[in-house]
Amino acid sequence: MSILVQMTHKHDIYKYFDDFDDEYWLCKAPGCGQKIKKNKSKSLTGLIRHRAIHDRKNEAVLEGGPAAKQAKLNFKVVDKKEDFEKAVLRFFAAYGVPFQAVDSAEFSNMFAVGGYTKLTRQRLAGEILAKESADCDWAITSSVRNQAISICFDEYSKGNRRYVSLTAAFVDEKFCVHTKHIAVKSLADDRATAENLKILIEETLTRYQVQLTSVVAMTRDGGANIKKTAQLMDLPSVHCFDHFLHLCVKDGLNTTEVSGVVEKIRSVAVAFKSSPLMHNVFLTISRNRSLKLANITRWNSTFEMLKSFLDLQQPLAAFSTAENTKKTNAAMAFHATLSFDLNQIATLRKCLAYIKDISIMVEGRRSSASLILYLLCRLKDYCNKPSRSQKRYAEYTSSDVLLICSFLDPRFVGDYRIATETDWERAAQLVANKCELEVLSSEISNSTGSPSPPRDDISDISSEGNDDDWSSWNQNTEKLEVKESTKQRPTSAAVISRP
Repeated sequence: MSILVQMTHKHDIYKYFDDFDDEYWLCKAPGCGQKIKKNKSKSLTGLIRHRAIHDRKNEAVLEGGPAAKQAKLNFKVVDKKEDFEKAVLRFFAAYGVPFQAVDSAEFSNMFAVGGYTKLTRQRLAGEILAKESADCDWAITSSVRNQAISICFDEYSKGNRRYVSLTAAFVDEKFCVHTKHIAVKSLADDRATAENLKILIEETLTRYQVQLTSVVAMTRDGGANIKKTAQLMDLPSVHCFDHFLHLCVKDGLNTTEVSGVVEKIRSVAVAFKSSPLMHNVFLTISRNRSLKLANITRWNSTFEMLKSFLDLQQPLAAFSTAENTKKTNAAMAFHATLSFDLNQIATLRKCLAYIKDISIMVEGRRSSASLILYLLCRLKDYCNKPSRSQKRYAEYTSSDVLLICSFLDPRFVGDYRIATETDWERAAQLVANKCELEVLSSEISNSTGSPSPPRDDISDISSEGNDDDWSSWNQNTEKLEVKESTKQRPTSAAVISRP
């Protein structure tokens, strides 16, 4: 035992302490004199920690500053369930999800997987909404006020109830596109007349401190009431380009030679969906790949159906010739398609894939209106036959708003495929006039001492953008085989420069 004690006392830490008695060590540091209780296991941790306090004090004195007081760590108790409920509410508010989604089984399962008690619709619409509504409103207000914005307006139905949705989009100083969902309202018993819709939009803009003069333009569908609403508000409006693509493809799929092929392929998918037993048998043959079923209201689902039909030719043939399945409705439906030319179906799929690529490019949150005229040219070059969409096509080519957007985009300005030389000169004059009006308005406000009104043009979208912002777009345009124009283009920056 004496040998062990001697070995223990060899540690350097013991020179800072005296062996006071059998229970305590006494600190030798000047002005301390604190007693540290001896550890029965002979551990030196207590002595080392106490000496470290004096070492830190000595270091602070040598550096010329007062000894730093050790901060006490206080951890705020966070209610994770409440934070999760707030996050759910903000998600619902951002994307316009109706509160009735809380009653669904899928929503309940999400809470169960997270280990939380089920969130009731009453709590979400009552307690949580009351706490967070003011914060949500202020977050939207602070982001959209004093911005030159465009609004997107749409009307839709769910059961017997009708709703209207309003979205605001703007470009910040870093040339990044931001989208804010600012209203989803029920029309209740009100008719969706242009007058009522105008009041609804103006009330929403007022709520978020957005002046009507700061609204650049409106994106809308083809409804007559929406068109009239834009006219009453004296706003330039543009028909939604995705709606345009949908209508064009729908017209093409409704032609006799195409609809006959699509309907017979659809009957094969319906036969499998109608028989879970045969569907499971087919999944075994196809290695868990199923034939997609087209939705008549979504043209891109027709593309997915045709693609899966071509990809699953061998499994479909094996299913239709197997002894136990060759007399089923699904097999009979497939037999009715054997007379089709698969090369023609592949051509149709290729055409739909091309249009799908275009729709993906324009439906993203970072997409801009300057793409529309360019994509129309690509679409017109790809489709070699005129269609019934000439009237819809003319609505875009005659739009001054889209012409200005393309002019301000360095990718397209001066491209003779998009607009004629006369149109580009007219666009330059339109932008110059808007800039002059803005400068004049600014000079008047400065002379009167009143604040400058919000900008009512889109001329702050300059050509000095970050090249990284266009990287994702450039990848998509490579798929469309973009060929740069050989014609010399004027620079938009030179035209819209301000004094």
